[in-house]
Amino acid sequence: MEKFQGFSSITKNHGQPPLMRRRILIVTNSFPNPQRPQWGIFIGETAFHLNKFYDLEVVKPIPFFPKSSSASRFGDWRVYSKLPRRWSWRGITVFFPRYFVLPRISQAFHAAEVASILLWHIKKQSRHSPYNLIHSHYLYPEGVASAIVGKMLGLPVVVSARGSDLNIEATHFFKRSQIRWALRNVDGCTAVSKALLTKLRGLGGTGITAYFVPNGVDKKAFRLRNKAAVRRSLGLSNEDKIVLFVGNLKEIKGIRFLLMAVRNMVRKQVPNLKLIIVGDGPLRSEVKRFILAKRLESRVRIVGIRPHHEIPLWMAASDILCLPSLDEGQPNVVLEALSCGIPVAASAVGGIPEIVNDGNGMLFEPGDEVEIEKKLIDALAKEWRPVELRSSVSKYTWSNIAHRYCRIYEQILASKVGVQAKF
Repeated sequence: MEKFQGFSSITKNHGQPPLMRRRILIVTNSFPNPQRPQWGIFIGETAFHLNKFYDLEVVKPIPFFPKSSSASRFGDWRVYSKLPRRWSWRGITVFFPRYFVLPRISQAFHAAEVASILLWHIKKQSRHSPYNLIHSHYLYPEGVASAIVGKMLGLPVVVSARGSDLNIEATHFFKRSQIRWALRNVDGCTAVSKALLTKLRGLGGTGITAYFVPNGVDKKAFRLRNKAAVRRSLGLSNEDKIVLFVGNLKEIKGIRFLLMAVRNMVRKQVPNLKLIIVGDGPLRSEVKRFILAKRLESRVRIVGIRPHHEIPLWMAASDILCLPSLDEGQPNVVLEALSCGIPVAASAVGGIPEIVNDGNGMLFEPGDEVEIEKKLIDALAKEWRPVELRSSVSKYTWSNIAHRYCRIYEQILASKVGVQAKF
């Protein structure tokens, strides 16, 4: 059964925590850590605001592969190997338990491996005070693992779909069957966009309890600023028309199509055009080669990964954010850019059309550099009103999102113990 309530109902009784602080365990594959402080910051913000109402802890399972001369070839091993077993982030205890993997071989069994270390962790940490509920962000492997452990221990479980888990992981036959089982054996499912919610119900079936809970944005950090002053602080010219890309440099983000659109705009002599790329990833070398081959060094600048607190400055300094993704959940950069008062040109995929419209940006079909070019030219020529752009995402606050999760938790816990929900 699908359940969706508007933001007015989320905040109706806000600020009233349960009479006894319950203990909640967040399980996720993406969370800020000492090696990557901005990694999964959106889940971090959710956890930070939930921690005001619950005794909340986070488990970020770490894939373990024995060190060897070839270990560095396998994904993020170097990053993983440097993480501590336990860490504190903004008052939240974060655990990094390891589970053994065979890179590129054992992916279909990762959920069972994560379940084993999760079971061990919960039993160890529950000796004096038991957990009341598990909330897993991302369906695979963490969501499936949480469902397994919840069944074994009789713990309520909520799983959240965030995009890549349904758009990519669920296309794998063995993973898909495991995810379907998990959706049908947990107490609640959430999705960050209505488009994902539809996919969630399609995979899990009409019998699942599903909720729409979007992402939020930090309105204090992502705010209106003086563009000229910000540009001076970043060493940018006030004459430039700046298109901003923020994200991972990988296939799914569609960076190639944006580069080709910019190349076409340069050929048409669009004046003072500059593309700034904030981010890094496997396509960085290819992007740099393209820039050199097309002689775009004066038009395209890669600034790499920047601290999260610096992202609002790059947004405030820009004229438009462009997100040419081939698929998405509900990208936070869209909310953040609009909160900074800059318009968004983005692919009409995933949850993006639920946020971007003619009043705050422009949509284009994914993978079409000609349409991207046209929309960017139109958007750069249009007069936008920053205050109206910001107000278009006024309801997406982390406080609202946390209270929505509180309502879900309390409804589930009330159904388990027969007491009235506190939210």
